Amino acid sequence: EQFSSMENSGMTIIIGTVDASMSWTQFFKNIPVALIVCILLFGGTLTNELQKGTLIPLLTKGLSRWKVVCIKGINIILLWTAGYWLCYGITWFYTGYYWDNDIMENLIAAALFYWIFGIMILTLMILFSSMASSMGGVAIGVGGVYFAMTLSGMVPKVASYLPTYLTSSSKLLAGDDPELYKYALGTALGIAIVSMVGGCLIFNKRNV
Repeated sequence: EQFSSMENSGMTIIIGTVDASMSWTQFFKNIPVALIVCILLFGGTLTNELQKGTLIPLLTKGLSRWKVVCIKGINIILLWTAGYWLCYGITWFYTGYYWDNDIMENLIAAALFYWIFGIMILTLMILFSSMASSMGGVAIGVGGVYFAMTLSGMVPKVASYLPTYLTSSSKLLAGDDPELYKYALGTALGIAIVSMVGGCLIFNKRNV
């Protein structure tokens, strides 16, 4: 009765159709939250251990500092990889069960690009963790880089070269050519490598 009275008053009620695109859109909307959780959980991976002194016995026994950074970085990336692709697999399964994954364009490419973007963010976290004295410094460093990329992405000629371009999953799922993301992909991988190497070099010279 309420719906009929609303219709008589000139209001139109439209019930949207739920399909695979809505499921995958929600998946990619949740990924930034997962990255933030990773930063909160592992952002102090070096700073906290230095403050507590748990790394000092290992370093004094001859463990190389660069190995500490690499081991920490690899473990965090492996955890991110396992969690990310587990969520992807679950989403793939239930979306395929209730709807049809085949209607999605470039689904694997969109997931792969976001995974690589996440790796870049985590290597930046390792870099800032090797130089910062607190978890807050790590969060500010990573957030500052992301904010700078977002602002730079407002310039059309620069946007396709920035790693943040890899998070444009909606464009990929709508049929955007994955080839257009090659420059952003190269930049993200370059930043990830430089961040890990930089983290090792900085931690080697840091006083503990």
